[in-house]
Amino acid sequence: MLKKNWLSIVVISAILIAIVIFYFGVINYYQDISKGRKTLIENQGNLEKMRVHRQELPSRLWIEYYNKWRAQLDAETYICKDYYKDIDKTLGKWFPGLTIGKNGLPSESDFKTKYLSEKNVIIELLKDKKLYGVSKDGDNKEQSIEEGKDLGFGEPTADNLQELQKHFWIQQKLFLDMIESNVAKCEKLTFPISGTPFSCGSVIPFHLTVLIQNKDIPVFINNILKFQESKKDVSLAILLRNISIFRLKEEINNLPEIKELEKAIPEIEKNSYKPSSIKLPLSRLFLEGEVLDFVF
Repeated sequence: MLKKNWLSIVVISAILIAIVIFYFGVINYYQDISKGRKTLIENQGNLEKMRVHRQELPSRLWIEYYNKWRAQLDAETYICKDYYKDIDKTLGKWFPGLTIGKNGLPSESDFKTKYLSEKNVIIELLKDKKLYGVSKDGDNKEQSIEEGKDLGFGEPTADNLQELQKHFWIQQKLFLDMIESNVAKCEKLTFPISGTPFSCGSVIPFHLTVLIQNKDIPVFINNILKFQESKKDVSLAILLRNISIFRLKEEINNLPEIKELEKAIPEIEKNSYKPSSIKLPLSRLFLEGEVLDFVF
């Protein structure tokens, strides 16, 4: 039977071989031609665009200028980053005398001891400057206020050592700015949830409320925003997002310059002119700001 159909088998095999050769040879060949034709058309279109807009093509001179400009920009960027790194050293510091472990943190007990000690120093300074610590009730009597309440201090734990340390440097600067700016009273300082990222790090937000005379507000804001000239001083990159001022009619403050003016009046004029004590109303100043914590 096989001998009788050998011719048919040979013919069928030849046809199958021809189909395979045609598919893998001719069809693939035409597919390659089609792809090449498509690429050629695209390249022709690009060349036509270059011909029409040849003035926009970068020349060798333009490329050399661009490379020099990019190198200069990179150098200036490095200088800028180095400048902000120097500012950011304040937030990266720990209290002097603390032993830092391999994990980059001090022990919880050592930090807590130092933190509470430095906290008490700040509170005593604010009380000495009459910025915090006592209030007056309806009978005009002094009342003690809980130590450190509403000043932004927290309780050290194993999870918040670095956060409290950074908050402390911010507190220190803001309290010193208050003293230098004739602030009448520090009412409240809080730190909302921090860690909001930006392109070069994250931000540490703060809310501050003080009582102050209107004439002292520009000086206070300027002191907050300016960088310290000495690298030994606390220097932070601070942005103010919101400034609100509320006039308080019931709050008054004696002006020391008026008292000095009264002393300077000659004796002969005191009989005809007696200046009265001038008391200016205070304003409640609310600041919503954030400190830039850089990471390079």
